[in-house]
This record gives sequence, structure tokens and C-alpha cells, in this order.
Amino acid sequence: MLCLSSHKNVIILSVCCLLFCFLSCSKEVEVFKATESTVKETVDERIKDKNWENEIESPKDYALDISEISAPLPAACLAVLPSGNIYPEYKDFGSLDISRLEYKLLNMLDDFFNKAAFARRDRRVVEAKYLDPSYPFLPYVMQPYFDNLPEVGDIIYGKPAFLDNCIEIPARLTGDNKHIDLLIYVLKDKEVWYIEQVIFGEQVNE
Repeated sequence: MLCLSSHKNVIILSVCCLLFCFLSCSKEVEVFKATESTVKETVDERIKDKNWENEIESPKDYALDISEISAPLPAACLAVLPSGNIYPEYKDFGSLDISRLEYKLLNMLDDFFNKAAFARRDRRVVEAKYLDPSYPFLPYVMQPYFDNLPEVGDIIYGKPAFLDNCIEIPARLTGDNKHIDLLIYVLKDKEVWYIEQVIFGEQVNE
């Protein structure tokens, strides 16, 4: 009887041990599975209510091909662009486009004003060789105007107007915080340029 009881206890103990081991292994497996599932569920839970924007295009989609950069402009753009060169404008003076004036003419004007306007007052000379020989009195008429000019150091030529028998060239004599505008009339005779007239404007203090 004692032996039977002891044998029964061994069986019960064995069953308990097996049951414990089974439960322990099952629990570990379940814990692992539960943890894996919990992480996924947590992530899914956090992102399920998010409103995702459309994917932004890759930066490579915005790269410009060199052929696109150098491609001709549309006709609508070309219609509003100047057809020739672009020249600056100087304050209230107007355009500085002197592209139609001959180099020899500009050189002659520079030489004339260097002696008549940029020299010291007591050394200013209006030389007859730069003036229209048809009017031999011109040097005497112009000299007082140049003598009374303030100290100036530069001249700016503006866009000319081509008249019937001469060219009208606006010019600006500039000095320290002042300027004087002129109208210069020039003509060409036997390939030589002459000054026919100079009209002086008022001195403007800047």
C-alpha cells in the first residue's frame, strides 16, 4: 500500500514537472511572440492616423539639361527684348548710345574739349582748326563761354540726332558736384569733322 502510494506520488510529481516545463516553454514562446506582435501593433497604431503627403519628386527630376538652357527663347519672350545692344542711361541725361558716331569724330571732340574746357582757365583755348571754317568768327564767339566755365574734368556724350546737314550731339561737362549740359552740332567736309555750333545750358549743382 505504501509502495503504491509512493509510486503514485512519483507519477504525480513527474506529471507536475512535465506540466511546469511545458508551461514554462510555452510562456517563453508566447512572451517572444507577444513582444514581436506588440512592437508591430504599436508602430501600426501610431502611424495609422497619420496623413502622409505625396512623395516629393527626386532632386534629379529638377536637373536642367544643358540643351534646355541653351535652347532658343520662345517667340513671346523675343518680342519684348531689344533687337540690338543695350546701352545705359545717365541720370536725366538720356541714353549713352554713341555707337553711330565715328571714332575720328569722337577723337576730334575730345581734343577740342581738352584744350577749351579742361585746361586751367587762363590756358583755355578755342582752336579754329576744330571749328567750321565757313564761320571764321566762331573762335571769338565761343571763347568767353569756355573761359567762364567752372572747373570741369570730364565729358559724357549722349545719343546723337542726325539732322539734314549736321549731327546734334548732347554732351555733359562734369565737375565736383556740378554739371553743365551742352548741345554740339558737327558736320563733315571732305572727310574732316568740324564743330559748327555749341549751345550751353545752365550749370546744375548736384
